[in-house]
Amino acid sequence: MEITPTHTAQISTSETFEIEYTLGTEDFVFEGTEPNKTYLVEIGSGKLHPLLEKELLKYKAGESFQIRLDASVGFGFPDPALIIQVAKSKVPTTLAGLKIGSSFEAPGPDKKKRKFRVTFENEKTITIDGNHPLAGELIVFEGKVISRS
Repeated sequence: MEITPTHTAQISTSETFEIEYTLGTEDFVFEGTEPNKTYLVEIGSGKLHPLLEKELLKYKAGESFQIRLDASVGFGFPDPALIIQVAKSKVPTTLAGLKIGSSFEAPGPDKKKRKFRVTFENEKTITIDGNHPLAGELIVFEGKVISRS
């Protein structure tokens, strides 16, 4: 089931789901439960995207699920203003030694604190990206409901 933009208000219920899951794209698993481990989700707690919670409520214990979130409701689309090329000579000494894949927190162009990661490096510059790594991607949340209470 693919989810596209709709109302995303928090769900008000006290139900708890014990699930096994993976979260990622069609080609890459971003996170998930370890083998023979489960994850507890209290609906309305904010641990999951509200649309994932809404869809999870449709499943019973023992049922498998696959929920797909369109980029517009998942992690959004990449914002070009958050992809910034910086001269290495301008990088603060507290961040010296950054390499591709390194991450750090700093204010973005909008002055909000963001997590940036280094995506490119050459002799003179680094490129940092403040977008979520899954921005612009179709998100796939799949797994099995172990119990529901």
